[in-house]
Amino acid sequence: MAIKKDLQIFYDLEADKYAYTRKKHRSEAELLLEEVSKIEKKTVKILELGCGWWRFLEILSNIKDKKIQYVWVDLSKNLLEIANKDFKKKKIENIKAEFICDDMSDYIQKPKQESFDLIVCIASFQHIPTLKERIFLLKNFYRILNYDWKVIMTNWSFSLRFIKKYLKVIMDGFLKQLFRHWKFNIKDIEIPRKSKKETYKRYYHIFTLKELNNLSRLSWFVVSELCYLNKQWKRSTEIKEAKNTLLVINKNI
Repeated sequence: MAIKKDLQIFYDLEADKYAYTRKKHRSEAELLLEEVSKIEKKTVKILELGCGWWRFLEILSNIKDKKIQYVWVDLSKNLLEIANKDFKKKKIENIKAEFICDDMSDYIQKPKQESFDLIVCIASFQHIPTLKERIFLLKNFYRILNYDWKVIMTNWSFSLRFIKKYLKVIMDGFLKQLFRHWKFNIKDIEIPRKSKKETYKRYYHIFTLKELNNLSRLSWFVVSELCYLNKQWKRSTEIKEAKNTLLVINKNI
């Protein structure tokens, strides 16, 4: 699929930039730390899809009373190589990490049922281009997740800040849809990003809270938290303050 191929090429070309500009721990990292601390097991298994950089592993090194098995899946071989190299330098004894270069929809079919305690998707699920594939992924999340545990997900959100920043892109998509030359709806945008060689378009689906809630329930999950995150990465109920959405869903039915 051209959308995913463009993403792979872009992140491979820009791997150094994106690896070393994403070191800041954000609220979802603290949430992950909190959830791992709750697990009453000596060994915790975590799957992250679309990892980009190993900031979560770094913050998880603060947990000393558990062994952590962390699997990372990403389209970009170059990003994974940087993350693997940096992780090995740290020599974190209680964490075992596996780095896998694969499309998340291909990989997600491979683990056995109930293989992980937590699944993490930070600004990666938003790159999935069709409703069918999103439901396919979520149903497989449910299959491979252990009972009573969770998926933690953040995605970009509409806001006044977002609309102002990407107004030209949004209007371009609207006009293409209006004249029936574009197959996506208004929540699907392609943002041009310059790499070292040329400009690539990165696809994003901008989820509403209602849409995330419906997708979760269609995939048998129970929603435990659904809100906006503002630019300070604090939880908010106001869309005008939104930078991202936060979704936490449980497998407990």
